[in-house]
Amino acid sequence: MIKIYQILILFFLVSHSFGQESNDFSKENKKLFEELSLLGKKKFENEQTSLKSIESLEPKLKAQDVDSLFGLYHRVKFNHYNNFLKRDLALKSIELSISYYKKANNLKQVALSTMNKGNLFLWQSDNKNALINYFEALKITEKNKFNHQSGLIYKNIGVVFSNQDKQKEALEYANKALQVFLNLKDDEQIAGAYINVGNCYFNQYDANNALDNYKKAEKISIKTNNLENLSFVYNNIGSVYIEDKGDTIQGVNYLKKSIDIRTQLKDLNGLIFSYNNIANIYIGLKKFELAEENIIKAKQYAIEANNKRELTESFRLLSYLNESKNDYKQALHFHKLYLKQKDSLINEKNNKDVKELDIKYQTEKKEKQILQQQAEVKQKNIWLLLISSFVIIGFILFRNFRAKAKLQKEQLELENKLLEEQSNYKIQEQRLDISRELHDNVGSQLTFIISILDNLKSSSVQFDDAIDKKIDTLTNFANKSISELRDTIWVLNSKQLSLSELKSRMLNFIKDAGESVDTIRFQFDFDIQNDVQLSSKQAINLYRILQEIVNNAIKHANAKDISVSISQIENELQIKISDNGIGFDYESKKKKSFGLTNIQNRVQEVNGSLQVESNEAKGTNYSITVKL
Repeated sequence: MIKIYQILILFFLVSHSFGQESNDFSKENKKLFEELSLLGKKKFENEQTSLKSIESLEPKLKAQDVDSLFGLYHRVKFNHYNNFLKRDLALKSIELSISYYKKANNLKQVALSTMNKGNLFLWQSDNKNALINYFEALKITEKNKFNHQSGLIYKNIGVVFSNQDKQKEALEYANKALQVFLNLKDDEQIAGAYINVGNCYFNQYDANNALDNYKKAEKISIKTNNLENLSFVYNNIGSVYIEDKGDTIQGVNYLKKSIDIRTQLKDLNGLIFSYNNIANIYIGLKKFELAEENIIKAKQYAIEANNKRELTESFRLLSYLNESKNDYKQALHFHKLYLKQKDSLINEKNNKDVKELDIKYQTEKKEKQILQQQAEVKQKNIWLLLISSFVIIGFILFRNFRAKAKLQKEQLELENKLLEEQSNYKIQEQRLDISRELHDNVGSQLTFIISILDNLKSSSVQFDDAIDKKIDTLTNFANKSISELRDTIWVLNSKQLSLSELKSRMLNFIKDAGESVDTIRFQFDFDIQNDVQLSSKQAINLYRILQEIVNNAIKHANAKDISVSISQIENELQIKISDNGIGFDYESKKKKSFGLTNIQNRVQEVNGSLQVESNEAKGTNYSITVKL
């Protein structure tokens, strides 16, 4: 599977308004501020030279003793350590930066350094701690109306949700960020926001919207000469062409453009990602030497950067590569390394989770001991009261019994509710696992088949017309299978789907149909009064009914116009699909046609009704009514 790259803003230096704050500094402090800012922006190739240049300013800073300058100093050191992949030292530096900015009561810079701390966790795939820091920073920026900084944080929160495959939440935060930067007219950040919005659509298998947003980002990035954003844009456009458009040649060209820029920028993590991505393509094209060359580069960089996630991917690709070359001994060797590395990642996470659970358990244990001691003291007091009054004893016992019974009942209800939620969560997890397996395995194989067929057609070998026709038939079949697979994954990924989501899916289908058949005019109208939720079963049946009827009209009706009108009237959905083709005898045809029988069965499954009118003079009209 070809991967996209998320835009993550590492805001290491200063906000746009910090220069104004520096006007309050003395002349010497302004000079130090400027020196620190320049060091933060400078790209050093040598680690020792970089650190020596930064630490040379420390004696001057101590002489001035200004907390905001120390906050910036440690953020620049954080930048240095992060660039040279010293994550533990980077974490210590950013925590010192936050501490100094808090002493200076510089809230904007506290928020930015806290966001940077979240970025560090995100690079380490620690989504939980990343979100904790992002939301802590967001509280400050929203309360104080630091709009630009809020936009940066929205963007990064969207990346976390996208990493967790929560694309609906990811799109919500990506659009929030985009709106902020559009209002601020900040072209550089607008481009990054468009990339993240495009990524959300890509992950929802909406290639057209993904490509549209990537192209907007490309245009702005070229205008502002932002090479970092362009490297992301070209990688992601290439992924769309390969994964969703089946255009391997154009896709690979875009991936190579991204690698060229990342090489120029010395973007180590970006290069690891890109080399693994392009190696995956070369394996599919059976260009094994080129594939191995790119995987080796990715693996070396991943080891150097301690990027365990991409190192795992490199081992997986090496196993796949050797299997494709029929070198099963080497394939097994790298598969074992892949499993070992994957287990290592899982164990790291498990060890961390176990530690957190142990801390939680010890805390709860101490709390229980305190409560037990309090209960013992209370019991003694109760016995003293018992001596004084038997009536009071009876009343207290009865009240305690009733309260305990009520508490047990509430606890039982809460446990049942928790079990139900856990069950629903496990079912949804299984659905997501199935959809990922379908996409990663079946989708990749179909894309690989299309690439082979494209290479056959473009090769110098001449085939006769019959073979060319069979190649075209196989290509069309594979493309159709990919489309059907996406529809299946779309349903599996959702427990419920809204009418607006169904409308979007139907509109994309009509759009694709119109592009594939230029002799037919299509009209589509979907009027939503109340965006109600549909079950996944209702949604897929309604979508398949539309597909079957429109495809029948395209293949058999010889129509010039096809009209689809869907309206929501109170609690009913009324669907009318008509064409001006040659018509047919519905009653006699439906007994023999599997497609017509399938339409009738799907209408019954959603408790709907179907009426069909067809004659040679007026074409065919389908009327379907469904209770919502």
